[in-house]
Amino acid sequence: MDQIIYRVIYSPFINKILRNINKSLKFLHKKVKLPPSGEIKFTVEKNHIIRLKTNQTNYVTHQIFWEGWKKFEYSELFVDLIKKIDVFYDIGANVGYYSLLAATVNKRIRVVGFEPAYGPLHYFKMNKELNKLMNINIEPIALSNETGKIDFYEQVNYKYHFVKYHLGGEHNAGSKVENGRFITRKVNTETLD
Repeated sequence: MDQIIYRVIYSPFINKILRNINKSLKFLHKKVKLPPSGEIKFTVEKNHIIRLKTNQTNYVTHQIFWEGWKKFEYSELFVDLIKKIDVFYDIGANVGYYSLLAATVNKRIRVVGFEPAYGPLHYFKMNKELNKLMNINIEPIALSNETGKIDFYEQVNYKYHFVKYHLGGEHNAGSKVENGRFITRKVNTETLD
């Protein structure tokens, strides 16, 4: 029964309605913050609109939707600094938030985003296309000290059985796999130099 309720709540159309009602009820959203599923949109520096496809398993988009992009990590400082550089390597790009931010506020920058995890990579590609950013190159590899292949562990989401692409940030090369909630995939590795 839970899975049916989750499917309804997190279907993009219904979720957009519910999360916006949730957000407008100030007394409620101090205790309940429904994770976004579908698309969120935010404006950077008054004239740069960024759209992100997401699902309920993504911490980044949850924070951005509820707290605003300026309050996520060092986003404001990042925007100030990224305007001054020509190349940005986004290592472990997840759904591409920092890549999109860089490519949107600095049109002359060349961005290379590295993301080996299956789910985040899928959404990163969608987000690049959604924002029509041609200055981002996506590499579906893990960076390493040597070229080859490694076992890469991707977290499985047991709460949402129907979610094909898990976007949580626990994917890794073997450093945190003790709880057994991971599947193993072989991924290509490259050196940065």
